[in-house]
Amino acid sequence: MSKPWALRDKTLRALARDTNTPIEAISDLYEEEVAKLTSTSRVKRFISIIASRRVRQRLLQLHR
Repeated sequence: MSKPWALRDKTLRALARDTNTPIEAISDLYEEEVAKLTSTSRVKRFISIIASRRVRQRLLQLHR
């Protein structure tokens, strides 16, 4: 089983690469989305995936 921080780092690097955005900016957005989802979700297993998708959508909207 991979470590949660390893998955987080891998996710942040992929988002930075895919959106051409500094990882520092992505980290704050990602943590914000994870916090929102964690507070409202009953099923916690897919929070990272959903948070990643939401951050990607937000960044792509900003770059348009």
